[in-house]
Amino acid sequence: MSISLGQASLSHVAISCTDLERSIRFYTQVLGLEVNESLGRHKGNIKIAIGAGTYIELFPFEMYQARNQGA
Repeated sequence: MSISLGQASLSHVAISCTDLERSIRFYTQVLGLEVNESLGRHKGNIKIAIGAGTYIELFPFEMYQARNQGA
């Protein structure tokens, strides 16, 4: 027996960065992707469009640490 899941897609990937500005430069200058201003910055996060409605969300590592420490 098989179950059809239909068409699968990926919305976004979240990546914690120790140096947010350096990561933004890598994705934009090296890979040629663009910061998607329409998705906006939210609490220090930045979203970079990949295409077809998919994006990479970068956020500062400090934010991740605070969340995991109950802050």
